[in-house]
Amino acid sequence: MNRIFISLRDRLRSHKVLVSAALGCVLLAVIVAVMAARTRKPPPAPPAPVEVNVVQVQQHDVPIYSEWIGTTDGMVNADIRAQVSGYLLRKAYTEGAFVRQGQLLFEIDPS
Repeated sequence: MNRIFISLRDRLRSHKVLVSAALGCVLLAVIVAVMAARTRKPPPAPPAPVEVNVVQVQQHDVPIYSEWIGTTDGMVNADIRAQVSGYLLRKAYTEGAFVRQGQLLFEIDPS
C-alpha cells in the first residue's frame, strides 16, 4: 500500500512539472506578444491624393500612317563605268533623272 502512495506521489510531481512548464511557456508567449504589440509603430499616413487634369473627350478622325526605312531598286539598273582614262572635270547629269541614249554624262579632261 505504501508503494502505491509513493507511485501516486511521483505521478503527481511529474504532472506538476509538466503543468508548470506549460504555464511557463504560455506566460512567456503572452509576454513576447505584449512586447511586440508595444514596439509596433503606427502605420504611416497615406500619401496625399494625386492631382489629375480632366478634359472632355472629343471625337474626330485621325490619319493613320506609318514610316518605314527602306531602299528602292529600279527595274533596270545600269552600271556606269569609264571606258577611257582621264580626270573627270564635271558630271553632266542629275542623280535619279532619266537619261537618253547619246546624252552627255561626264566631261573628261582632254589632255
